Amino acid sequence: LVSTRALSQGEAQYLPDAPVELHARDKETGEILSSIPLPAPGQYGLMTYMHEGSQYIVVQIGSIHTDFPGSLVAYRLP
Repeated sequence: LVSTRALSQGEAQYLPDAPVELHARDKETGEILSSIPLPAPGQYGLMTYMHEGSQYIVVQIGSIHTDFPGSLVAYRLP
């Protein structure tokens, strides 16, 4: 299970000091198994695909709060 850490709390309050990371979690316990830094806050809408025998995860990133334009970033799983 892969997720980005929530950057909002309550009524969509922006938390600028929250870590900007992609987390791999254990599906049964929720424990964070690994974290990867993102270049900008992640948004919902993760996608995964296979290409030539490797699995990739695509994350929608970007935020009007950080002036980082909306983009997609892809990571290849080991």
